[in-house]
Amino acid sequence: RDRQVLVRALWDSLRRSSPAIPESVRALDDVAWSRASIRAFGTRWCTTRLAPALLARTGVDLSAESAAVVVPMLCRLLAGTGRSIPLVGGLSSLVDALAKSLRLRLGCRVEKLEATTDGVRIRYRAAGREGVAFADAAVLALPPSGILRVCPKLTPAERGHFESIQARKSIVIHRKIAQDAWLLRGLAGVTFVPGELPDMRDLRVLGPPPTPYATEPFWIRISLEHGSVETHWQDSDQALIQLVDATFRGSPLGPLPEGPSQVERLEEIISVQGRGALARRERFETRSERTPRLAFATEALTTPDLEGRVTAGMRAASEAVQQLRALPPCRSPWLPSPSGG
Repeated sequence: RDRQVLVRALWDSLRRSSPAIPESVRALDDVAWSRASIRAFGTRWCTTRLAPALLARTGVDLSAESAAVVVPMLCRLLAGTGRSIPLVGGLSSLVDALAKSLRLRLGCRVEKLEATTDGVRIRYRAAGREGVAFADAAVLALPPSGILRVCPKLTPAERGHFESIQARKSIVIHRKIAQDAWLLRGLAGVTFVPGELPDMRDLRVLGPPPTPYATEPFWIRISLEHGSVETHWQDSDQALIQLVDATFRGSPLGPLPEGPSQVERLEEIISVQGRGALARRERFETRSERTPRLAFATEALTTPDLEGRVTAGMRAASEAVQQLRALPPCRSPWLPSPSGG
């Protein structure tokens, strides 16, 4: 029965012909993805097949996410046969191409947004100096914690929604593998069974799949288990590298090949919406009170993958345009004030 519930949600999502969310998917909104997937397919298959496939797609741990949020992502993975399309020049080339026709002010950290019915005052810092600019509207492509930081005057419904979303830290260790390491070369990634490797959450091989018997160096990325991140957050880079080496050395997998290593601490790698995500999202989108001239392009309102982020950006841009059409214009966008420097 547990399998039927999840399979039906996947089937309805794959077959749907409208943007409406199927009722079978809504029924999973209050169920964590880890619980729904393991009850449907079993622990071993989820940790060795399903979780690594989603990890390769998103780069983050989705175990605590609402099953209703993960199901559409899994459907896109199935529809695309699990393949990734490499971009010449990497993802940054896509960003550069999309930004080519826009007026951008780079190197500025936004400190505060003050939105009124007349426009948006933007307080920013660049090269150690503070500045002020004005815009007709603003699109916030930030995680919830960033939105709360720069927008102190949100409506109660908006603030409550973003405060309900949990920011998740992450520690990842990158290692360059120059040895043959045929076992690692055969992996796209693996999510470890809880307790199998203490403190370790997953291992991912970066880059495109290698050709058979390839000998070129490649990089792996190892993520710490969520519960271990806070414990080891203040550890030195060397201590973390030693922890990883010692853990693998004492496991059935054996020691990792030696190579240059780099530790990365991510303050907010994902905003976990958690159980009930769809219901909270719909209450947010139908809220009666809205901060004027602000639109939100955050992954906390969609699925935490590339398609979700692009969709959120398009939706926010459309919302900003609709607001501008309904309101009289203010001063020209990005017009510095006399005190702005």
